[in-house]
Amino acid sequence: MSKNILSGLIILYFIITTTAFCYAMAGQSPSPRFQPIIFYSYGMMAPYQGYETFHQGLSAEGLKDNGTWESIDLDPYFPFLHGEKTMRSYVNSYLLKDDFDLHHKSFKRMARHIQRLEKKDGRSFEHIRLYWDTWPMSPDGIYTRLKDERITHTLMAEI
Repeated sequence: MSKNILSGLIILYFIITTTAFCYAMAGQSPSPRFQPIIFYSYGMMAPYQGYETFHQGLSAEGLKDNGTWESIDLDPYFPFLHGEKTMRSYVNSYLLKDDFDLHHKSFKRMARHIQRLEKKDGRSFEHIRLYWDTWPMSPDGIYTRLKDERITHTLMAEI
C-alpha cells in the first residue's frame, strides 16, 4: 500500500514539474484548476529562468521625530537568502493575478506592518517609505555595489 502511494506521489511530482517546465518554456497557461500548484512549481524554477546583470531588492526608511529619514533593516522581516528575499518582498503572488492596483496596495500594507513592528521594538517612525532598488552586479558579492551611483530607487509605497 505505502509503495503505491509513494509511486503515485513521484508520478504526480513528475507531472507537476513537467507542466511547470512547459509553462516556463512555452508560456502556455495550464488549466485553471491546476494553476496554483503549477505556478508554485514554476516559481520554484525561477533561479533557472534567466540571467540579469543587476541585483534588485526592497529597502525601507522611516521618518524620525527630528525630521530625518533613517534606514530600516528589513532582514528581521525577511530572514531568507537574497533570491528568496527578493521574490517574497516583491509580492509576486499579486502580479500573477494581473492586479497591479492590488500589488501596490500590498506594499502599503507591508509598510504599515513594518511601522507597527518597528514601533513595537521601540523605534517609532512618523512615515515609512518602501523602495525597490536596482544596482549593478559585482564579482565581489551581491551587496558590494549597493551604494553605487548607478543604483535606482523606485518608490513603491509611502505611508
